[in-house]
Parts: sequence; structure tokens; C-alpha cells
Amino acid sequence: MVALQKQRGEEENLEKAVQDLETAIIHVEDSLERIENTVEPLEHFKNTGLEAVPEKMSKVFDVLPSVTTPRMDQLYENAESLRQRFAILTNKLEEKLAEAKDQEALAKGIHEKLAQILQSCKDLEDKYTNLVDLPTAVEDVNQLQSLLDTLEEMNLDALSDCQSQNRLGKERDQLKTRLRVRNPSFFKNCTFLLFFLGEEG
Repeated sequence: MVALQKQRGEEENLEKAVQDLETAIIHVEDSLERIENTVEPLEHFKNTGLEAVPEKMSKVFDVLPSVTTPRMDQLYENAESLRQRFAILTNKLEEKLAEAKDQEALAKGIHEKLAQILQSCKDLEDKYTNLVDLPTAVEDVNQLQSLLDTLEEMNLDALSDCQSQNRLGKERDQLKTRLRVRNPSFFKNCTFLLFFLGEEG
């Protein structure tokens, strides 16, 4: 009788431990679906959001019963499936984090390229406060066209984050406007230059 009671108690304890493990994994799955797919929240979740699962798992696998029963065998089989499910979940988190880091690097690269173009634009504006010689003007016209071509060819569709895409798209469009419209003294000289070259041709 005592042995049977002990066996039933171990079965009940194991069943509760497996249920607690499943609950913890479901919570992690739900949280991962809701979390923002950017580096900082994902890294924080990786460091703090998974802690409950290994603890629950140890209560299943680290406590060995005095005897095993068919019911216990089924519970251990269920727990093994949960362990594999958690492994898939952690792999998914790592993939999300790697993708977020790639996206962050991509956005940073685009931002740095826009900053370079902005500086080139400012350099051209500063230069054309006065007239410049013809060879320099020819070179600058080519540079201006190159800057505009770079902006036109800049593809932001690879950015999955809508906020980053919108923010960088706005920066790009503002630069296009600045190069085309907000450079009156520069364009006045360029217009003269292009007319002059046409007359010479």
C-alpha cells in the first residue's frame, strides 16, 4: 500500500511538472510572437525571457522516480516532445535576432551613405557661392548627377522595419529635393555651363 501511494505521488508530481513545463513554453512562444523584431528587445528576451523553461525542465528530467509506470513513460515522452519544441523555439529566436542584426546593419549602412551624400551636397553648395572655372564645373555637374543617380537607385525595400524604411525614405527624398531645388546658385551656374557646352558643340 505504501509503495503504491508513493508511486501515485510520483506520477502526480511528474504530471504537474510536465504541465508546468508546457505552460512555461507556451508563455515563451506567445511572448516571442508579440515582441518587436529589433535587436535590443530580442536580446533582452533572450537573456531574461527563457529562464523559467530550463528550471521547469530540470524538475521533469533531473528527478528520477523510484519506479516507472506506463503513465510515467507517456509523461516522459510528452516532456521529450516539449524539450524538442523548446529547442525549435530557441532556434527561431536566434534566427530572429540574426535577421534583426542584419536589418540594423543594413539601415546603418544606408544612413551612413545618406550622410555622405548630404555632406557632398553641402560641399557643392559652399563651392558655388561664387563662380568656378569651367573644368571644375564640368566635374561638379558629373558629381551632382552621380549623387542623384545614387539616390534614385537606393532601394529601401530590403528593410523589413516600416519605421526605418519610412525614416530613411524621408531622408532620401529630402536629399533629392535639396540637390534639385534648394541649390539655386549652383544650378544657375550649371545651366550656364550646359548652355555654353551646347553652343560650343
